[in-house]
Amino acid sequence: MERVAQERKTKSWIKLGGVADEVEKAQISLAKPILINPGRVGLIAVDSIAMATPIVTRILDYTHAPEIDFLSPPHSICMTRPDLQSFVNGAIHLLKKPEEKEKMSQSLVSQQQKYGIEQMVLRFHNHVLKII
Repeated sequence: MERVAQERKTKSWIKLGGVADEVEKAQISLAKPILINPGRVGLIAVDSIAMATPIVTRILDYTHAPEIDFLSPPHSICMTRPDLQSFVNGAIHLLKKPEEKEKMSQSLVSQQQKYGIEQMVLRFHNHVLKII
């Protein structure tokens, strides 16, 4: 993908990601983008909630990681058919419909309380107490 972007001299507003550290994630979240993830959704679901940034991904023949259950299509994640054209169309649709993207972002904000670190630790703590 990087090679194609370089060959086509991709516009400066398109940033190819990859693995991002906390500083890079903070910078990404300030740009108010969409997260385009053609592969397996895992911990990026948590980043999506924390950044209030919707993900565009594909329905896969294999499964996404359990974290995808934190998100609910079409309210907080855009899941397209697996073919490339559907995937690209899903991303373009969100980019051209900022009001729809904003609704998804608001849905993600509402999930921050539920999946915030404090709530996750509290649930973990309560389950450990149930076990012992």
